Amino acid sequence: MGAIYPALSIIFICIVATFVIEFISWVLVYRKKEFAPLQNDIKMLNKKLNLLQEQPEEKKTKKEIGIIKNKIRSATTKLNGLRFKTTFIMPFVLMAIFGILGQYYDGIIVAKLPFEPFGFIRGMTSRGLEGIKEDNFDCSFLPIYILGNMGIKPLITKLLGFAPPRSAGGMSPWEQATARAESFKEKIK
Repeated sequence: MGAIYPALSIIFICIVATFVIEFISWVLVYRKKEFAPLQNDIKMLNKKLNLLQEQPEEKKTKKEIGIIKNKIRSATTKLNGLRFKTTFIMPFVLMAIFGILGQYYDGIIVAKLPFEPFGFIRGMTSRGLEGIKEDNFDCSFLPIYILGNMGIKPLITKLLGFAPPRSAGGMSPWEQATARAESFKEKIK
């Protein structure tokens, strides 16, 4: 498979690496008795927060929202503390795989890009292809490995049910900032 479809073999290796990392995470974090209650608490507190934020604003409601946000922060901090071990181990596993792939795919054109990369991206796409590179459209293993890990890890983590609960209010930081900007905009009117 490696000689015929090197890009697909790199993606396959990313998938296997993600499962290995998730298994290590399961052994060190997810199977512990403290993990599930913390994750459920965060989800429950997010639901309460959403319900309170939908109600008309009153002094009592604002105080309850503040209390719930503090509880969410506290539970998230505890959850991140549990995940510290895997957060520390994961880069070492990924660097080891990177080293192995670097040796195996050194000097091999893995793919042809549909565009000519610019500046610092060109150095990344042609890493390990010195001397055999025909044009700037040639691609080494590095961008495929990076994009594979960036795209596959969150997907597999979510499919296995280990994705972290969303932040306070059940919204991403971008959604929270947008909501704050809109509420500020309405106050100005």
